[in-house]
Amino acid sequence: MALKDSFKKLDLSKATNVVSSVTNTISQTVDKLRTSDSKTEEGELTIDSVDSLSGYLQSLQADASPCVMMALQSQLQVLKYVQSPSMMLMAVDNIMLCLHKALKSAEDETTKDNLKETFTTLIQSFIFAVEAKLRYEIDSAREESIQLLAEAGDLLMSSVTSTAMMVVPVAAGQKIGHVLPKMVNVFAQNAEQKSFLGRLIMVKGKKALIEEKKAEFDKTLNYIFETLDNYSAMIGPSIQLHGMLKRYADVLVERYTIEQYDSVAKQINDNDASRLGSYVSSIEKDVKTIVEPKGLLNKLSMISAGANILFKTLDQVTKSHTKLNYESVRNIKRSLQSDLEGFEAQLAKYDADIAKLNDEIKSLSIVKHGRKVELQKKIDSINVERDKMNQTILDCKQRINYVTDIIEPINEKVEQYSSNLYRIVNKFEFVIK
Repeated sequence: MALKDSFKKLDLSKATNVVSSVTNTISQTVDKLRTSDSKTEEGELTIDSVDSLSGYLQSLQADASPCVMMALQSQLQVLKYVQSPSMMLMAVDNIMLCLHKALKSAEDETTKDNLKETFTTLIQSFIFAVEAKLRYEIDSAREESIQLLAEAGDLLMSSVTSTAMMVVPVAAGQKIGHVLPKMVNVFAQNAEQKSFLGRLIMVKGKKALIEEKKAEFDKTLNYIFETLDNYSAMIGPSIQLHGMLKRYADVLVERYTIEQYDSVAKQINDNDASRLGSYVSSIEKDVKTIVEPKGLLNKLSMISAGANILFKTLDQVTKSHTKLNYESVRNIKRSLQSDLEGFEAQLAKYDADIAKLNDEIKSLSIVKHGRKVELQKKIDSINVERDKMNQTILDCKQRINYVTDIIEPINEKVEQYSSNLYRIVNKFEFVIK
């Protein structure tokens, strides 16, 4: 009865054309698939390869509405571009362009919402497939990359199914479920995985090539963030995109931080090793001198474990040209600040000991001259150590200022990069009211 009422709202000739169009689309799809190898033993039509999926998407375009046509084109482009590193960035632009055209020609808000969800799933599929390629090229455990590629395939098939459901008009009713072929995850098929990943094997030990591949992936991710930032208003909030972008932002910030600190390490190694090495010599000399007086520094840890390792590393730089690593550079300032706190604590103890001895001298009568001389000698001895400690503190502050001048600009760059990425992530946050 509902179907009858629907047809009452349509001109009879238009309704006839719609049904005829749907019949033609289904007929064309069936004919193309039957001439392919996508047929099961029971005769059920199956999409189980990239070629059969591409053919199916092309067959749907004949009778698709303009907005759905854009979704179909995007899916075809993902299948094409994801296999070509030089065209990956073009895929991102084209997906956004197709989404813009699709939304512009959509008939109603429901269609717009369906299109946004379809394109969001497609974007996820594209990124997962790109990452699967990267992991396969650089990782020894390739099972993870194959699993990630299969997840990309699941997302792609979900997007295709949603689009196919929009090709046949509502007037066709529930029969659409019977004319759709069986959709199999094309990227979960062994033959397709070998075709997609098999030719990407690199010679092991090519560290430079691995770094190049990582840089390509990071470039792609950063471009995706930039593109999604520009089109965030068009896409709108998305639980899927927000979660995915958050995970990738965490990875990008970590890698960017390492990259920036590596540049600091190179600067120190190439230009400033001797200067930092002199700090090692001076601090070690100070420690040997200061700890000799008995009882004065028994409870003071002059150099923290982390700083001790750091200074040994720096000492090696000046003597054997050993390169600083990321962790040691990142921890330089905090190690020095920890040392400074210890030095200042010892200086405060010296001052307290001197004040205590002066109070005792003041309390003695004139007849206790011998005791006063003895106490004054202790004060003089502590003052010698106090002067040394003051110099040590001054040197430590100079080291802190030195590394601050090098590291702080890097920290500012990392903070700026991180803030920008998470600003984009938050644009897609879905707030449940």
